[in-house]
Amino acid sequence: MIGNRRLPTGIDMALAKNKLPTKELILKHMKNGIVQLSLGEDLDDYSLIRGTIPDQLAKVGSANPYGAPDTEFTAFNITKNKWVTFQIEDLVEYKGRVKRYVG
Repeated sequence: MIGNRRLPTGIDMALAKNKLPTKELILKHMKNGIVQLSLGEDLDDYSLIRGTIPDQLAKVGSANPYGAPDTEFTAFNITKNKWVTFQIEDLVEYKGRVKRYVG
């Protein structure tokens, strides 16, 4: 905190196309915590950690297998309780990892 201003913890503004996180960075953040991102409306919590996904909705294989397009990402939306596949260029806001998962 500087004065009465909070320092940003992630990217807190609309993302410019040259500021988009890479698929590798999103994957790294989601492997060990819960990520907040927006695809246009609300900021939702997303994860790839098995303990945050109901057993009946868990995927058997990788949600983002090797060889999948670098511009596409699949993650579990904890807020809406469903799997979502999105184009990284469609991100409006990306907070990064906001919670570490301890399971």
